Amino acid sequence: MSKSIINSFSNELIEKENNKAIKTNPQNNEENSLNFQSADILDLIDENKEKIISLYSKYKYLCHKYGVENNRKNRIDILLKKVKIKIFKSIHEVLKYCLNINNIKRLPQNFIINIRIEFNRQYLEKTIEEIYLKFSILPSLENIINNNNILKDKKEIFIIFMKSKLKEIINIYLVSDLFVLHKKRIEKKSGINETILFDFVANNIVDYFLYGNKSTMEKIKTEKDSFIINDELNLEDKNTI
Repeated sequence: MSKSIINSFSNELIEKENNKAIKTNPQNNEENSLNFQSADILDLIDENKEKIISLYSKYKYLCHKYGVENNRKNRIDILLKKVKIKIFKSIHEVLKYCLNINNIKRLPQNFIINIRIEFNRQYLEKTIEEIYLKFSILPSLENIINNNNILKDKKEIFIIFMKSKLKEIINIYLVSDLFVLHKKRIEKKSGINETILFDFVANNIVDYFLYGNKSTMEKIKTEKDSFIINDELNLEDKNTI
């Protein structure tokens, strides 16, 4: 599924969300004009996908680099949950966008907020159809097609969407206009630093769930120790984008 396909529905979802915002607060309907600059490109795994550097270590590095206070020990867990919530909220919106089924249930809360590596790894390789079948939220794609539950002009995109693996959908979401909108809203509400951290976690979440158990998350004893990671991360030549 290409970026152009994802944007074929994400643009309408953006318009829908913006219309909601205008109705809620008609005095504040201007788009945030501040251009968001993504965080450093910090790959979690090496070129052979054999070694993973702790997501937490890189997160701590970004906090230090951008002067972000990191007093809450579980803050990175909160960000992982926030990313996952937004991903599945977007998936739910796609279902509503493509189907003529009323009141499509959301996935269970204990699934959405579960960020355990082993738990999430098993779902990354599953298709959207398989996930929604597992929780008995939607019938099979075949039944949906036979029951004419797909809006006529959305059939092609919906079939591709439902047959795509979750990890593919996540990667597509990360290059969609919808993801840009979500970052702008986080920036407007919580500031650029929070947006940088959100962007970093979002762009590394698939590798974290896929390879996270291949190295033990470092236990950083002191603030000083947490910043002596430049050699390990080989960040001297990294540039922001």
